Amino acid sequence: MLDNNISVEGDKNVVINNVKNSTIHITESNDMINSLKGVYDVIIEETNIVDAFVLCVLNRGGIDWFGDGENRKELYQSIESINRFIEQNRFFFSEDFYVEVSSYYVLATNLRIALEQLVMAIATADNQDVITEVYNITYEQDIHCCAEFVRGMMNAFNKADNHPAYNDFANAYELHEQQRGKILSIIESKRETIV
Repeated sequence: MLDNNISVEGDKNVVINNVKNSTIHITESNDMINSLKGVYDVIIEETNIVDAFVLCVLNRGGIDWFGDGENRKELYQSIESINRFIEQNRFFFSEDFYVEVSSYYVLATNLRIALEQLVMAIATADNQDVITEVYNITYEQDIHCCAEFVRGMMNAFNKADNHPAYNDFANAYELHEQQRGKILSIIESKRETIV
């Protein structure tokens, strides 16, 4: 039963009169849930695109494919969608969650830059025959992109052509994966199950 000073108007509007020294907490749970789902969706989309790019680059012909500006545009847009979404929905997130997602965006940007440097390192390696042998590790295999796989490939590239871009990329990928796991765990803890 509503107090005389509280009335419900419209679909989701609550009008409270004469509250004086009272504390009022009003939450719009649907918007918060939709915002969390939106963060989840943009992160999963970005992850799928990043992993597709990584797998292409780590297979034969991937360097040429990556050289196409239209392909790189898709990667850039998927990363920027994270920042755009979190800024547009900042009102619905706690400061801590906002900082976590913002950190993820920075890590995703760093990973994109590291991927570009990786491509340049592979393309300019002195001994391309040895680089091709590294590509043979992934040729015709069902590879699932993860930090362990990326680290193994980067170690193999580094043995073939000692260059800091390989280790930098493995580190960037690992940090990106760890932060994604952290954010998805936070979202999972807020998830509601409707039966």
